[in-house]
Amino acid sequence: MSDHSDLKGDLEYNDGLGDLLREKERLEFSWVKTIVSLIVILGAVYIAVNFLFKFSKSIIEDSVTVKYSEQTPPPVPVVEAKTEPKKVAHEPAKKESKKVATKPSHPYKVIVGSFVSKTNANELKKKLKKNGFESFVWTAKQGSETLYRVQSGAYETRQLAKNQKKSLSKKSFDSYILQK
Repeated sequence: MSDHSDLKGDLEYNDGLGDLLREKERLEFSWVKTIVSLIVILGAVYIAVNFLFKFSKSIIEDSVTVKYSEQTPPPVPVVEAKTEPKKVAHEPAKKESKKVATKPSHPYKVIVGSFVSKTNANELKKKLKKNGFESFVWTAKQGSETLYRVQSGAYETRQLAKNQKKSLSKKSFDSYILQK
């Protein structure tokens, strides 16, 4: 009878062992679960970062107008209207020239690059021409430093300048709009 009582004690001792083994298997490390979890997390991070960059870029493009006080495009030419004075005996002679400053007709400039080196500016100009964009290089003073700017268009409206900027972007050229 003692054999039978030992067997009963063993069964009582092992009573929850099956449940414990199943719980242990469930909690054990699994490469499949780990890889799936990492892929889901990385995908979510990628989507979030991509969204943030696109969203912030569109906000910056729409809300920021780049204005430079010391870095301006070439000055607007001054038109001198010369009139010949009429020779009338009783009227005094009028001024010979009158200086009239004109407002820029194309205040939105699309700038593709600003360089300290004229060589670098000319290289960018060549790349633009190779991709079908007309451009030119002009100098701007920034303090005691001379910058060489590569400009690809001047437009009457901001929307036209944005269209040029988008065209440049499609060919992987970064640019910004300078309003004068």
